[in-house]
Amino acid sequence: MEIGSGSGEHGVLVQKRFPGIIWQTSDPELVHRKSISSWIEYEDLTKKMPQPIEIDVEKIPWKIPLILANSLKGIVSINMIHVAEWSCTIAIFRESGKLLNKGQFLILYGLFKICNKHTSGSNYFFDNSLKMQNDLWGIKNL
Repeated sequence: MEIGSGSGEHGVLVQKRFPGIIWQTSDPELVHRKSISSWIEYEDLTKKMPQPIEIDVEKIPWKIPLILANSLKGIVSINMIHVAEWSCTIAIFRESGKLLNKGQFLILYGLFKICNKHTSGSNYFFDNSLKMQNDLWGIKNL
């Protein structure tokens, strides 16, 4: 299951490349879920890939279909936590911990600082641009 799927391009790419799995996308924004649905249709994945579900990470507990909860193998979040408040990061860890069992995974993909230092100059500038949009956003430190 992917948390914060945005427009959906990552989800459909994963679903196409790994047809043996079922990739469940999610996003709190209706406009994003509509985009995901469009991507699913455009890539001719309607028979394989489920429609996106609405998950706002801070609305706990997450409302996910029982069949998904019972078949869940892992949770992935791509490029979300740096454009979200710290409370969203905490919520991802807490709810994932409730849903996942031993041997399952939570993967966070995106930009991170290491020892409070950016790994590139472009990340520094991107971090500042995020903070100008919302002072609670920004690249997190590992």
